[in-house]
Amino acid sequence: MASTSFHGRRSAFRPGKVGAGVVVLIVLVCLGVVGGSTWLAKRSQQLAEDAVVQARDAAAKAQADAESKARESLKLADQAQDRAQPPADPTPTTLDQTKAPQPPAGAIDTAAIRFGTRAMPRKSDVVRIATYNVANLFDDRDDPILQDRYEDLNTTKPTPELEGVAAAIRAIDADVLVLEEVESDAVLRWFRDTYLSGLGYTEAISIDAGDPRGIEQGVLSRFPLAEPMVWPRMALQGKHPAGADAPEGEPIAFHRSPFRIEVIVPEGARGNAREYNFTIYAIHAKSGRNSGYWREAEAIGTTKLIHTTMSDDPGRNVMVMGDFNAVQTDASFQSFISAGLIDLFADRRPDDPATTTHESGRSIDHVLVNAAMMPEVIRDSRFVFGTPARPKGVDYRTYPAPKGYGSDHYPVVVDIRPMEGGATPATPQNQGGKAVDPAAK
Repeated sequence: MASTSFHGRRSAFRPGKVGAGVVVLIVLVCLGVVGGSTWLAKRSQQLAEDAVVQARDAAAKAQADAESKARESLKLADQAQDRAQPPADPTPTTLDQTKAPQPPAGAIDTAAIRFGTRAMPRKSDVVRIATYNVANLFDDRDDPILQDRYEDLNTTKPTPELEGVAAAIRAIDADVLVLEEVESDAVLRWFRDTYLSGLGYTEAISIDAGDPRGIEQGVLSRFPLAEPMVWPRMALQGKHPAGADAPEGEPIAFHRSPFRIEVIVPEGARGNAREYNFTIYAIHAKSGRNSGYWREAEAIGTTKLIHTTMSDDPGRNVMVMGDFNAVQTDASFQSFISAGLIDLFADRRPDDPATTTHESGRSIDHVLVNAAMMPEVIRDSRFVFGTPARPKGVDYRTYPAPKGYGSDHYPVVVDIRPMEGGATPATPQNQGGKAVDPAAK
């Protein structure tokens, strides 16, 4: 019986039936896996889409909050001006300057002045010299020479910015003013006649520097000017490397030529017993993060021009000033120092807001002199004039300019006493490429 019963159980589970059952079970399992995978895929896609929507909503909310805060900041600044409260003291400067009155309350957004100091009063026996990149001083007339990417129809400088530039120029009261980013001689004279009337700038001159964008350096002066000279597209040493802002292998040339001009201070104009002359080289070096090599070639080429000028007259007084698009440690700027020129702000600290010259927080506008002119420099007169700037980190293309804004650069100013030897004996400094501390004079 036992044997029969066992045999019967074996016959109940024949191999064919077992195989069929297993197949059915496997199919069911596979269908479950496939179905589960499809569900998971759909669920994952839904979660990803939800995440995108949430991120987009969060970004929109953050942008709206930022815009709201910006509007509130501007509103508070306007309210502060309406209350005509006196402006707060400017950031202390390492140059220990005398403070002069600011423009009337409401004329500018004093809370937006992040760099520089107030203007120092000009004394009657000095010649005040300044450099100021006025940022695209274009009029509203089409220049037919400027076409395609350099078309100037949409580059007209807004009236509020023109007024901001004019206010800064009136505040610093310079006798000789070097301006960068001027469209033409005609525009310079139009700006002078329209916005700077009564300042005594009888001389105005600007010459094409060879820039394809149509900007050049110009000079306004209360004293006679003579011997203007430029070297547009003059060949320099070297060729453009790969990845530069010019075709690889093309010879390097001035992107914007320096502008040389002679300034004549007549006898007695500032208490000087005899006529005093000095030569200005107005600089606006090539901009761009990848153009350091280009600026260095321009600096070397400019120092050669200066040495040629001085070879004819070793005692000639020379001042080099403008927008170098370089900080003091850059190779292009050091080329001027190695050539024997003296940095009048050699004692500035990189982190000192009082001597910062650009809205970005850098000091890229400079004034240098040769050893012959150094004795005439009045060391306590140097200053960077603070004007309104946009807040740090904002996009200048979309963020509104504050009241009184004129340019992303600030005027750099120095006074000289127009007599050979100035007020102290002439002492050669900064020779052998060593920086000089003007405060030591």
